[in-house]
Amino acid sequence: MSNDRCEPTPNMSRWIAAVLGVCLASASCAKRPDPLPAGYFLFRASGSEIFLNEPKYGGGIPGLGKTLLSIGHHQNYIFGRSGPGPSATPGYFLLDTQDGSLKAGLTEAEWLSLTAAAGIPSPPPLVDPERQTPLRR
Repeated sequence: MSNDRCEPTPNMSRWIAAVLGVCLASASCAKRPDPLPAGYFLFRASGSEIFLNEPKYGGGIPGLGKTLLSIGHHQNYIFGRSGPGPSATPGYFLLDTQDGSLKAGLTEAEWLSLTAAAGIPSPPPLVDPERQTPLRR
């Protein structure tokens, strides 16, 4: 009876260790965005529904849709794009966390104009809400 086992060679073992090392290093270096300003946070209600919640009452923001499609923040502003909702028009939004004023349902051109006027770098940096912290479930 012959021994048909495949034994790793020293070179193969080094190669596997190098690949695993690179994979682990790249996964640990992935930077998550800084937390949202003023205690605002994201809440996952279901598989596709992620809400932006305000810190005082922990509830959703009236005027924003049920699903955030992208989000970003700069200084005291939170901005992004949301989907439809019961009392919301889908589109881009800009929230000033200092006074709670929200401009929602914006076209991209309107949004870019407002973010530029607020001193937000252009184009405003957006991320997938899954990557934003804090994300509560």
